[in-house]
Amino acid sequence: MKGYLVRKWFSILCFTFACSSPLSVNQYIADQLKITTGVSGKETWSDSLVFTRASWYQRATLLYEILLADLPQHSPFRKWFSDQENEYVKNCKQLVVGMNYSYPFAKVPTRNLHDQMRSLGFKEMVSVSFERQIYNHADAARLRAKHYRVHFYCHEMKDIKKVSIEVPGTMAQEVAW
Repeated sequence: MKGYLVRKWFSILCFTFACSSPLSVNQYIADQLKITTGVSGKETWSDSLVFTRASWYQRATLLYEILLADLPQHSPFRKWFSDQENEYVKNCKQLVVGMNYSYPFAKVPTRNLHDQMRSLGFKEMVSVSFERQIYNHADAARLRAKHYRVHFYCHEMKDIKKVSIEVPGTMAQEVAW
């Protein structure tokens, strides 16, 4: 009985210390997320829209996060654009879907991503129909999509695969998609 109590208290102490270990003051994490499958009208497909996710934390608080995905000409996800939007995006040599989140009290402007993309020659566009599809997709809860703003970046000449993002108080990070 005594050995059981010692093991129990030791386990509780280990668990407490593991949970309370602080993250470094500023931390950057990169990984990938996918939207799997899609539906447009009566058509379905099993392709994936792969986002590169870049997250900036201060201790355990998510300050700023961006998700970027290339949307090539042959992608079935382009069916989420309206006919009018398709007229515009067909001239894009490269089309990038961007989603970004900024913690309300972090004072990191959501325009940060737009400014960086504009410096590379991208033009920003908005698509209500595509955005609606993302927010209502089965993967939206897993992506926490309702907390993000969705934007599109069109480049008519170049094929760019990365952007340097600067978040105040952290080092600039190259984000590739």
